[in-house]
Amino acid sequence: MNFLEFELFSHTLADYLALVPPVVVLGFLLASLEAAAFHVLFGRGDRSTLWYLGVGLVGFWIGHFVAEYIGAFFPPLGLLHAAEASMACITLIYIADYVRS
Repeated sequence: MNFLEFELFSHTLADYLALVPPVVVLGFLLASLEAAAFHVLFGRGDRSTLWYLGVGLVGFWIGHFVAEYIGAFFPPLGLLHAAEASMACITLIYIADYVRS
């Protein structure tokens, strides 16, 4: 076998993470921080951390895509509509917490 054939299959995790757009990484980090902050401030002691994280991620990306679609008022942070997405994230987490309790 040729030496170059082995290099085709020697990808590392860093090679795959380099393909992820920075807007996705920033959005995931912001949504995770907001969900964690909501859990610390208002959460219960049960296993609601993953619940808040999932709902927060969904709310964040819904807010981003709605802001992108309607032409948002606030200026974006690069390609990410962070203000609108954060408002949608916190609102959806609050609604989900209210419905869950």
